[in-house]
Order: sequence, then structure tokens, then C-alpha cells
Amino acid sequence: MEPVYEQIHNNLGLPITVYHINSWELPTLIYCNWHKELEFIYVYQGRLSLTVADKKASLKEGDIAVVNMDEIHYGEAIAPFNCEIFVFLVSIEQSLPANNAGACRSLQQLLNEELRLTPLIAPQAPRYAELLSCLMGMYTLYKEREEGFELQALSLVYELFSILFSVKNFYLVADTPISTQTQEKINRLKKVLSYIDQNYGQKIYTKELADLLYMGEDNFYKFFLSLTGVSPSKYILSYRMKKAAKLLAATDLPVTEVCYRVGFNTVSYFIKMFREQFGCTPKKYRSIQQNTET
Repeated sequence: MEPVYEQIHNNLGLPITVYHINSWELPTLIYCNWHKELEFIYVYQGRLSLTVADKKASLKEGDIAVVNMDEIHYGEAIAPFNCEIFVFLVSIEQSLPANNAGACRSLQQLLNEELRLTPLIAPQAPRYAELLSCLMGMYTLYKEREEGFELQALSLVYELFSILFSVKNFYLVADTPISTQTQEKINRLKKVLSYIDQNYGQKIYTKELADLLYMGEDNFYKFFLSLTGVSPSKYILSYRMKKAAKLLAATDLPVTEVCYRVGFNTVSYFIKMFREQFGCTPKKYRSIQQNTET
């Protein structure tokens, strides 16, 4: 089973997925993950602490962070500021044109990781206003999904890449491999996250995660916290909540069945934890999400 964070995020068949997130609803804005899409994070309000691999950056209002493919990352609001962000996931694989060799060559350089995008786009960057307009156009398109939105989505993706490649020496840089030690840490973390993905429906003990890496529990706890920003138990809880939210939005399974499928034994505790994470009951969440889709 392929880890969920290495799969394409959306189920609409689009090359883009868009999220609008704020810290007063979700205190941890971006839980530790990695994926095959490029990710653009626009800080609309407040300040965001973003960690990519082993590098931490502080982003302010107006900044656009870029997370390249397969980079482990997580982000949270910087107190005392509330933070509101827009997250745009762009799949290069789904964007490759079938009959345009020139465009294919350019995008293939990104796909092969011969080139990488610069990690930060500030408001002073060249063609920033056009980039932001393109990204927010994706948000409007993804939210409203009017007739023909599939073609419009692809058009916006090409517009985005055309801007990035037009200032190639600014936005695109030759790939610089990270240190062997850092890569080893990331590979070990991915092993643990993949295990959680495959076993979240049953009880997971910290010791069994530590055993995967031949580490003691205390050392493993520090290792996991240093790379993800949260404890193993908090990560697992959040992961189960996200799985539950997906089931509630996409199926008509009873709340009790959802509870058991994502690894909870007590429905009342599941509802309590869900309310803390999403600010409403599972039943209310389903109602909101399914009405949004219609």
C-alpha cells in the first residue's frame, strides 16, 4: 500500500488541489506530510512557521512558500498571531502536455528534480502580482467549479509555470542535494509515517514505532518531535481525524462505523476529539461537506 502522502490529493481528476485554512479552526495548520505535487503556501494573514526537511522559515503576510516534490514539511501559526493561509497543490505529472515537446522538456526538468523552485516568493519578487493572481484564480475556480472548470484549471497551471520559467534564474534553481545525514533522518521518518498510514485503524504503540528504527522510546520521541513538530500520539490522533473527515465527506457510513474504521474504540471519545479538531460534531461536519459538494 502506497503511503497516502505520496498519492495525488484530489479526486476530481484535476492537476490542482486547493485548501483555505486558518489557525483559529485548526491550530496546527499543516501536519507533517510529503507528496508528489508542488505546494505553494500563500500567507494571507498573520505569520507562519514552516519547516521543510530540517530548515525552518518564518513567513509573514504576503509571502508565498514553495515546497518541492517529496519534501517533508509542516507548519504552524506563530503566536500571538492568528494565521490564515491558502495552500495550492500542483501536479506536474497531470500537467504534462501530450503534444508539446518544448513544454514537456521544461516541466520534465522539474519532475526529474533537475530543477527546483526557490523556497520563498516575497511580494518584491518579479511578476509577484501575476503569480498571486494566478494562484487565487485557482482558488476561485476550485471553489466554484463552474462549467468547463477542468480546462480552466489546466490553463491556470500553464500560466503559473509560464511565469515561473519566464524568470528562470530567479524562481528555478539547480537541485542541491541535502546532506546524507539529513536524508537518512527523513528516510527513517518516512518509514514511520508509512507504517502509521498502513496501521492507523488499529492500536499503535510508541514502542512499536521506535522498534521500526531500532531506537529506545525516549530517543524516538525526541527524534519524531524534532522532525514533525508534534509527538507521535498527537500525529496519530490528527491522522485518524483526517481519515475520519474524508470518510464523513465522501460516504454515508454511520458515525459509529467511521469511528471504528479509523482506530477508535469509544464513539463518545471519537466525537469529543473530532469536535476539538474541527470545531463541530462528525454529523455536522458531514452535513456541511456534503452540502458544499452539491
